[in-house]
Amino acid sequence: MKVAPPATYSDWLPVLDRFRDGDDAVIDAMCSGSLDWTNVVAERWTARFSTAFDARLQAVSAHLQRAMDRAQGDPFSISRAMLGARRALEPLRQVAALPCAPENVRSHFLERLAQFVSRTQESLEASAKRVRSDAILKAVRDNPLTAPSASSPAASDAQPPAGGGRRVLL
Repeated sequence: MKVAPPATYSDWLPVLDRFRDGDDAVIDAMCSGSLDWTNVVAERWTARFSTAFDARLQAVSAHLQRAMDRAQGDPFSISRAMLGARRALEPLRQVAALPCAPENVRSHFLERLAQFVSRTQESLEASAKRVRSDAILKAVRDNPLTAPSASSPAASDAQPPAGGGRRVLL
């Protein structure tokens, strides 16, 4: 079902609720939406947006934790869990940079996302060091949450390494 771009605060409420509940189908509408930034509307919208954003961050964290628990130290499963979390963060990157939000609001949510990613990556690496598993640490470092996923614009703009590709050392 196509969602119309929200234009008023009341239009935004169901869209934000759907996003909070994990519905990525509303992201295009959110990115095309608009809002009259009066003081009262801005304050209320930002609070509702923050609630939805935090709920999605918590969902990514919980899903990553479950996937890491199920991996039981298997490096391949850990790599898959990391890649899955990176993909789950993409919708958050998109909505954190909503064109209708003022620059200070966008930068605030992008910074919150960057802090979450950085802290989570550091925590995963520290955990791998505590269990003294080089294979787990390698899997976590080789698939960092800080790297853009293959579907993100940053990843598609990335240039191949100088020299034409992969080097195999024997």
